[in-house]
Amino acid sequence: MKFVARKDFANVPSLKLPLTKSTPGFVHELHVHKGHRFEVGKAETLELEDNQSNKVIIAQLIVSKSAVIDNEKNKPLIAKIDAEVAAERKQAESAKSMPSMPELIAAAVAGALAEAGLVKVKA
Repeated sequence: MKFVARKDFANVPSLKLPLTKSTPGFVHELHVHKGHRFEVGKAETLELEDNQSNKVIIAQLIVSKSAVIDNEKNKPLIAKIDAEVAAERKQAESAKSMPSMPELIAAAVAGALAEAGLVKVKA
């Protein structure tokens, strides 16, 4: 079955999810990030899955709301997850471009010293 991660979660040894670098959302094989696509087993539905350990993993993923089955029924939810991932990525990028707290403090101190006439400002 194909899945999309609804939230970040650890790829613990009991799951042993086969994460690959070629799938969207991959960052590290020991962590599943929100929006990552992955597969468990070969069957299209839980009823057709013949491997009992895969059935347990699939049940854990669904019950814990860690992943959603990638099918037509869940397309709106998957689109929402993808939009949230894109928004979170955009927010993280804009946070990187903002000055850090030490940089803000240094600029404020430099401005105050220049205003007080204690240092000369380069023109």
